[in-house]
Amino acid sequence: MWRPFAHSTLRTAPRRVIVLSAAETDALRRATRLLIFLAGSAALSCQSMGGDPATNEPYSFEILSSEECALPTAGAQPQRTLLGVKVRLKSHTDLGVPANYYYGSVLTKDGARYLAELPGCQPVLSGPPLRKGQSAEGYLNFPVPPQKTAETVVYLPAIGKLTERERLTERKLSDK
Repeated sequence: MWRPFAHSTLRTAPRRVIVLSAAETDALRRATRLLIFLAGSAALSCQSMGGDPATNEPYSFEILSSEECALPTAGAQPQRTLLGVKVRLKSHTDLGVPANYYYGSVLTKDGARYLAELPGCQPVLSGPPLRKGQSAEGYLNFPVPPQKTAETVVYLPAIGKLTERERLTERKLSDK
């Protein structure tokens, strides 16, 4: 027959007294504080990341399509076109993922970088920071000259205290 443990059946280990010098006591206290600090920091960094459990990324970034968008010109100015890349962002963290064209750039095959601009295909990616589970779609418009070939879209938003490596996403235009 099963019986719960009674308090009297538990055995206690004999206590031993260890005498430490003042320097050893101080060193032990410092080591204990350091361990508590490191354990807390590790827990906070894991918790703050809050990324997708499958990838541990704070957000997903997907290229939906790309097209050329003509800009209106005045007078005898030559027609200017921009490369419009429609993207979708989805946040996997509570830190707030910026959904803004400002954080986009494109790399060409020869390594040149072009920053996203406001005019061009509409609607432009813009809005408040995304909370966990929220998503946004919009265009990133790049002034890539006709003689250049765009190859990689880069998105590098500012997210809390995450490192550049944790925030950086690169997607090949050919993968869409």
